[in-house]
Parts: sequence; structure tokens; C-alpha cells
Amino acid sequence: MDGKLPEPEGICIADSLSAQELSNLPAIDRAGISLKLSDMQSDFVFFNHGILFTEIRLDTDPVQEFVYRSGQSDSVFFLSYDRPLFRNLVNPFWNSVIFGCKKELWPALRTALNSILFKALDKKVYSCFVQNVYLPDPYLWNGSTEKITVPLSDWGDLCEKADRGLSGDARYSSVSFPNYPTAAKIYVMGVSGPDRLAYMKSGLKPYIVYDDPEPETLALQEAINNHVP
Repeated sequence: MDGKLPEPEGICIADSLSAQELSNLPAIDRAGISLKLSDMQSDFVFFNHGILFTEIRLDTDPVQEFVYRSGQSDSVFFLSYDRPLFRNLVNPFWNSVIFGCKKELWPALRTALNSILFKALDKKVYSCFVQNVYLPDPYLWNGSTEKITVPLSDWGDLCEKADRGLSGDARYSSVSFPNYPTAAKIYVMGVSGPDRLAYMKSGLKPYIVYDDPEPETLALQEAINNHVP
């Protein structure tokens, strides 16, 4: 007979990683054994920059270039899910991934993303910026809306107001995060172009919204076109 005998009832010692061993794992391995994004937010910042590719169709990835220049190949990773996480982000890859960045490297990466100016082949000029949104923690939410006690359209708005309250905005000091599903904060890109302003809003699926072009962007485009061939 092969195999092990059943263990007697009671507490058994299982193999597990110590805190030190866990901290020494590569970023992607730590992410792989975590149960929710919030478990990892003391070590990593999470983001999605897919709007850069759907709005202005970049042919190079500024995050990849940043990682290459930093010389820290394990500083950024991505988590891929089996369902779409966003609305209006039409590319199937970008719609189902969240990137993670080591927390100590995020300020430099955020500055790099916030500094992107792009002149397309059609001579249009775009500037890019970083903002944050809330979405249900994809590790914890299966898409069910049965336990949500606030109007579905208000879930993301409440998260944003609760975040402002925690940040010291007295107008929202009494606003609490919805109790279900558990919210996760990530950073996303916005694009200001000569035709429209595109950015994301929080929600059960964060979604891209569009506004009229900003006067500053139109002035920037005119200035660059007058000085850059």
C-alpha cells in the first residue's frame, strides 16, 4: 500500500514561508501567493497604462523603457485575469491586466508617466497624466451584485469620496467605503489631446470617459507645432 496514513485530528504543522522568506521572493512570486491586492499594497503600487495604447496608439511601452533604464528587471510585473476589468478599454490584453511596481520605484515611474508628451504622425500633440481609481479587488469579487447595498452606479463615486475624506477633505469626512465588494486602489493613465480629454472613473468596472479638449493642450499643440518640425 502506498501513501501516507491519515493525520490524527487536531493542529498539524504545515510548510509555510516566514516573513523574511516571503519578503525575499521575487515580486511576481509574492503576488502569486497573495489572496488580495490590499495584501500587497505595503510593498507594491498597482496600475494600468493601457489607455496610452488605445487612445494614442503608442508603438513602444514607456514602462518597459523605464524598467530597462532602471536596470531592475524584477521591479515591475503584471497580473492577468480571466475576465475584463474595465469598460471602454477595448484591447483584450489591457482590459484584463493590472501591473505592479515596487513601491520604492513608483515615484520615479509615476514622474516618467506624468511627463509624457507625444507628437503623432498626424502632427497632433498629446500630454499624459496619472490618476487613481477604485475597482473591486479582482481576487475577492466574482462579479455578483447581490450583496451590494448601494446603487451600483454610486459604488465607484463613494470610493472616490471616501478616499478624499481620508486624505483630509472635510466635505467627505463622513463618507465611508462601501462594505462590499472590497475596493482596491490602482493608478491609471489619462490622455489630454487636441480632440478630447480621455480619463477613467472608478466603478465596478472602471470606465473611460471623455471631455472636450483642454485649452492648455490646444495651446501646447500650437506651441510645439510652431517649434518642432
